[in-house]
Amino acid sequence: MKRDQRLRDGGADSGPMIDISSMVDVSFLLLIYFLISATIVPRESDLGMELPRPGVSPPDLPDLTVRVTVAGDGSVRWGSGEWEETVEAGDGGAELTELRSRLSLAVAAVPAGRLPVMLSVADGAGQQRVIDVLNCFAGLGISQVALVERVLP
Repeated sequence: MKRDQRLRDGGADSGPMIDISSMVDVSFLLLIYFLISATIVPRESDLGMELPRPGVSPPDLPDLTVRVTVAGDGSVRWGSGEWEETVEAGDGGAELTELRSRLSLAVAAVPAGRLPVMLSVADGAGQQRVIDVLNCFAGLGISQVALVERVLP
């Protein structure tokens, strides 16, 4: 009550005053910093796979169908049967340069840009290695990916 009377009379308030304007500035700067640094950056590419609709027969596959296998040791193989060869070692990184170069040549060979890929994953293959291969497909614009079960002889 004394304080209100002194302020009305034009007297100075002798109580402590806290200037919070700098604290408000700092809090807004921190808010902007965290908003910018927490921007959602997708680590994985979005692979829009085209799934077949029920009751609709799949279209005829072109002559060029790529077969990729992720082996249990993490190696990536190209082709099938006696023509299968290892293009990426199991201890390689996520870049998959040899697979990417072969796929880019195959994508360029298909006139419509729609290259069908058959992906086979062996038992014991790491999930991250399969995701790396799918990211390689998505980076080249390959959306027709069929996951097939590999039949062992």
